[in-house]
Amino acid sequence: MSNVETDNETYYESDDLYYDSDTSIDQYDIFYEPEEPSLTKYNIVICERYNPQYHGITESEVNCHYLTHFRFKKYDYHEISMMVRIISGRSTIEIAECFYLPSEECISILKTFWLQIIQRKWKNIIKERKNILKKRCHPNSIMYREIHGKWPNYCSYFPVLRGMLSNL
Repeated sequence: MSNVETDNETYYESDDLYYDSDTSIDQYDIFYEPEEPSLTKYNIVICERYNPQYHGITESEVNCHYLTHFRFKKYDYHEISMMVRIISGRSTIEIAECFYLPSEECISILKTFWLQIIQRKWKNIIKERKNILKKRCHPNSIMYREIHGKWPNYCSYFPVLRGMLSNL
């Protein structure tokens, strides 16, 4: 890497890429090093489920977990998709919390499935809200409300976000 000075600014020349001297070159690194602590609790990771056929039989706690290949500092679609293609077809991109076992393997506890559960539940709540609003627009429901001061029983409950996961 060589330094090039122009107009009181220093640029670092490396493989036809130029970085401004105000910006640290380390900021362009998108992977966490194994010893480097994460800045956030959850990371975008490339991981795969432990499989004794591929990874070998072990007596450690890794048997029931996802092995982490890479932890990303920032989301860069191009870099992540390139890494997935390089690694293998068994690996997936997930949002996960990463831990290091005493045997120095990095494992991931997946959080992505919770996002899917919340999305599915919210979709059902939206559908139910639309149905109730449709029932409330019916002339018989409006007349019932004018007379009694409340909605009829079949459209009185209006679902909300609070408690939407209480039955899980």
